[in-house]
Amino acid sequence: MTERMENAGTENGAMSAKLKMSGKMTLIRRRYRSAEELIREAGGTAVELGYAEEGFIEDVIEREREYPTGLNAVMPIAIPHVSTHCLDSFMSVVTLEEPLLFEPMDGRGDPLPVQIVFMFGLLDHRDQVKVLKRLAQMFKDQEALEQLRSAQTDAAGCRIVAEYLGELVEIV
Repeated sequence: MTERMENAGTENGAMSAKLKMSGKMTLIRRRYRSAEELIREAGGTAVELGYAEEGFIEDVIEREREYPTGLNAVMPIAIPHVSTHCLDSFMSVVTLEEPLLFEPMDGRGDPLPVQIVFMFGLLDHRDQVKVLKRLAQMFKDQEALEQLRSAQTDAAGCRIVAEYLGELVEIV
């Protein structure tokens, strides 16, 4: 693993490990009482699938408290993420029947009513820029976000995001 980390990110901009995605990691049309409950469920799935260790969930919750990830894009979204306690890189996508409030990333203004959450974990923190750049493109695409928000199944939601993220993703 040390060698893998030392060789992370090649000159052509490849990631050290592709983001694992699956229908199990895509939670479409769900209801939660709080952002923390959502993070615990999505993070718990990552732990169950062997992508993260138990500490991942608490790290995401703590990071979200200190550095909120609510973003007022073409529709409000949140991107909770860390690169600690990860055993592999992965992406979990959650769409919500009812919005949950996430604090804005810039710390200004009221909490945002979020209906789409992209939670991810990375083996190598240096891959964060690549992932966030690609996600930023999607966050500007009203049609793509509407398709995701209106997806009816976990598999359909996974497919929409994977198509947008392209070579950064491995469907498992």
